[in-house]
Amino acid sequence: MILLFIDGMLALRMNIPLQLIVQKQTDPAYLGRVIGVLESIAMAMMPIGTLLFGLLSDHVSIIVLLGVGTVGLFGAASFGFLRLRNDILSESIPVADAKNTSSLTS
Repeated sequence: MILLFIDGMLALRMNIPLQLIVQKQTDPAYLGRVIGVLESIAMAMMPIGTLLFGLLSDHVSIIVLLGVGTVGLFGAASFGFLRLRNDILSESIPVADAKNTSSLTS
């Protein structure tokens, strides 16, 4: 039960950095098309994942499957958050430049 809760929370938290990365790296003219394709792929993966989970649950314990899925989702979410954090930090204005800019406007 705890694994299902963690898995659900990670799935929700993973969509935020994924959407931000897509929006930042896609030309605005193609943004709707790219998001549409990604959403279509995500919807197509749901029945495939359900089928795969059903087939694997005949041979492997469901707890093991949920554990592996949770760890994989946690790794993907961590990668997305770290990449987004690095992108945000690389775009920020250095503190020395901010001080010089504020003294020029005074």
